[in-house]
Amino acid sequence: MFDRTLRCRFENARELLAYASHPILLRERLLLLTCLDEYRSLPLSACMHVLRGSQNSVGVIAAMALRRFVEIDLDKARIGPETRVSRFHD
Repeated sequence: MFDRTLRCRFENARELLAYASHPILLRERLLLLTCLDEYRSLPLSACMHVLRGSQNSVGVIAAMALRRFVEIDLDKARIGPETRVSRFHD
């Protein structure tokens, strides 16, 4: 169990790191954070729908996770459409 969790976290983190320098437009950040404020958490697919006007919605969400605007569960499974996204809280 622990090895599986660690492996999931590592693989997910590696995929996210590919978007470390991806730009986040103010409009994109405000859209997603406003939506997450209203719904508390959403599946990744819904977040992508919120950002459907963006050139790369996955890149925006990944970059926001890396910059601690949002949280993505990295431990349960590989990142997919049903992965929950929520606003980052200290």
